[in-house]
Amino acid sequence: MNKCFYIIIILLVSCSLSDSQICVENNSPVAKEDVLIENIGVETLGGVFTPILKVGCKLPCESSQIFSTAEDNQNQIMIVIARGMEKMAKNNVHLGKYKIQGISPAPRGAPKIKVTFKVVNGSIWLCASHLNGSSQVTLAKLE
Repeated sequence: MNKCFYIIIILLVSCSLSDSQICVENNSPVAKEDVLIENIGVETLGGVFTPILKVGCKLPCESSQIFSTAEDNQNQIMIVIARGMEKMAKNNVHLGKYKIQGISPAPRGAPKIKVTFKVVNGSIWLCASHLNGSSQVTLAKLE
């Protein structure tokens, strides 16, 4: 794995009450007979769609990744979320662009922000928390 790649997958981690949570899509059509029928993921470098929750996951399901900053003293991270089966994010269903803010100033790569995607009761949720414990992060939908 490339040393500059700051995303680590952690499976089956729950959002706690101290996390910032937001509903991405209510009554999502991503499930059929208690399994995921579309991938849910993020747009990464070059517009590539990177699945976080993958087709076939039994519901309810969730998965987390650890994100960090790319610049020194960066206080927010932008995440573009989509669902679908195509390799390029622009060819999937755009679910929104979200800003995770409230990150304490630190050298790039030092902050560890756990971002959890989960599907519960037919809705897609996004949760975020600061693993270093040095700040309380918040989520906001930009579009």
